[in-house]
Amino acid sequence: MDVLRIAGILFLSAIVALILRRTGSPLHSAVVCAGIVAAVGVCLPKIADAVETAKMIANESGAYRFFPTVLKVAVAALVCDVAADVCSGCDSPVLSKTVSTVGKIEILFIALPLFTELYRYASSLVSQV
Repeated sequence: MDVLRIAGILFLSAIVALILRRTGSPLHSAVVCAGIVAAVGVCLPKIADAVETAKMIANESGAYRFFPTVLKVAVAALVCDVAADVCSGCDSPVLSKTVSTVGKIEILFIALPLFTELYRYASSLVSQV
């Protein structure tokens, strides 16, 4: 079960980081980051399967042209969330909040083509009435 493996990796990483923090070692943040990288490495094959399934659904529904944008938004949200959590865990709440804010702005810019398409679609519906 991958969930148990991921939980074990992160639990072990958290314990080692806590021990290093209490001893005053500056490496506790590096251990947290290493645990995250290892957990993501375990998840990568499943992420690839999920992306392929989403592509298939997008092809069948006719929304394939929006798929890359939606995927970029989802990845940006996940990356910013993890980065904000890491900053928060490393006692940097200002950096955590900054990552969250910058991530939201980036997502807004990434999604701009979707907003444009939605506006065009709504305009065409209104002009038909």
